[in-house]
Amino acid sequence: MTTLHRPAAAMVLALVAAATVLPLPLTRAAPATAQNAPTVEQFVVNDARESQLAARVDGRWVVFEDDRRSGTPTPTATIPATNTPVPPPTATPEATTPPTAVPPAESTATLAPTTELATATPPPTVGPGTPGSGESRNSVGGSTLVASDLAFKVPATGMLRQVTDQADIRARNLDTNEDRRLTNGAYARQPDVSGNLATWAELGDDGRWSIVVYNLEDRTMLRRIDENGDQEYPSISRRYVVWQDSRRGNWDIRAYDLEEKRGFWVSNSSQDETRPSIDGTLVAFERDGLIWYHDLSTDGVERVEGAGGYDPSVSGDRIVFRSGGSRSEPRDAGIYVFDRRDGSVAQVNSTVNRRRGNPRISGDLVVWWDRRGETRDIYAYDLGSTSAIFD
Repeated sequence: MTTLHRPAAAMVLALVAAATVLPLPLTRAAPATAQNAPTVEQFVVNDARESQLAARVDGRWVVFEDDRRSGTPTPTATIPATNTPVPPPTATPEATTPPTAVPPAESTATLAPTTELATATPPPTVGPGTPGSGESRNSVGGSTLVASDLAFKVPATGMLRQVTDQADIRARNLDTNEDRRLTNGAYARQPDVSGNLATWAELGDDGRWSIVVYNLEDRTMLRRIDENGDQEYPSISRRYVVWQDSRRGNWDIRAYDLEEKRGFWVSNSSQDETRPSIDGTLVAFERDGLIWYHDLSTDGVERVEGAGGYDPSVSGDRIVFRSGGSRSEPRDAGIYVFDRRDGSVAQVNSTVNRRRGNPRISGDLVVWWDRRGETRDIYAYDLGSTSAIFD
């Protein structure tokens, strides 16, 4: 979930690329580019050495990746890179592992680990618009391989993967200006925040990714979700955490209810389902280059009709996503908003020339990175006034 605490909060969304797909007709007049100087408070959240990126904001908290310590040894750097098959995972009850000790300078009191209860929730019924066999399918993986990366296997699939973009997770309190590190080692990525709760994916000693849920106010780790396969790309909204999960051999979408302390499947089809986003009870995710969504309070999974895309973001009844180009090359792409109340899809950027991506939405405000010029800039669109407000 991403709630903008102040107009300047959009400036801290260090957005990364990922998306693709089918051309989509313009259904709303596109805004003019905001060239005039807007009245927006701008401030720096963190400008320490190296890079800070993948920022997420909700209320007074900003969480982000920080790679100033990314040169530290990885916990499994000696695992050999082989192509021998890995057997499928053995079914085990979902359980949490003991929290990792936090550095003395930033110590936290931890809660005792509890067990995630497996539930007998049936797979949701797929709604209208199931993609046909002729449509393209997104594959698992896609990390850039470099010599310094850590090689390891995904137990659920036997794929050889490379770990890239590892970092620490840090948080800043916008009210007190306190900035602190949340992780013990620089083995994490993909943070998100909702209220006082943060979540991220963290690499374990066995070379698998798990999900951490952390209370920013109490400085306590509430839960570590660590199962067979990998758990990645978490998204959190109040009581629910969702993520992509490979324990069944391909990517599925799973959720955990922090109040009832139980896990359940959001969608577990035979196709890869990735990059979930949640707000309230509405979850959106990617499948086969299309955007799908599921309301946890109802049955069934539905598709955003007439559009394809990647990297969805949810706020209320709206889902924003990028359409055009490919996942690795976001060229000639548009930013679109789907409103499930009336089924409408609207384009909110004024041009599809060149590159843009990773949109985020909060209420009426949509933000994304845009490289229509020589450098990447942050653009925003106000759905309430149907106009671009700053870049």
